[in-house]
Amino acid sequence: MENKLNIGHEINWLSNYPDDQRSYLAEVYVSVMNEDLEQLMSARPERRTTLQVIHRMKGGLSSIGHFSLEQKIKAEETALKLGNNSVEETNLNTIKLISHSVNLVENWLEINDVGN
Repeated sequence: MENKLNIGHEINWLSNYPDDQRSYLAEVYVSVMNEDLEQLMSARPERRTTLQVIHRMKGGLSSIGHFSLEQKIKAEETALKLGNNSVEETNLNTIKLISHSVNLVENWLEINDVGN
């Protein structure tokens, strides 16, 4: 089944991929980002862990071409490294950004009846 390219600008990175790869990539994106979100939502966030997770997220976002979100996550990383944000604040901001992105991709998957 060929997916319609029904994507908003926040997930237009999916349009860089052929129709037959978009759904798979979107499903992997949701899975991997949810795993990273779980780590950020740990009861006692630590600076080192947060920086590791953010680094992994940035790499993943860059590799799939989701540069707008990568830049936002990079700004959170920089704020933490400079001491402008606490670990908790950085985690919360990153969780909000990534959760929003995951929700958009899940909605795209649902609209395109992926897996149904």
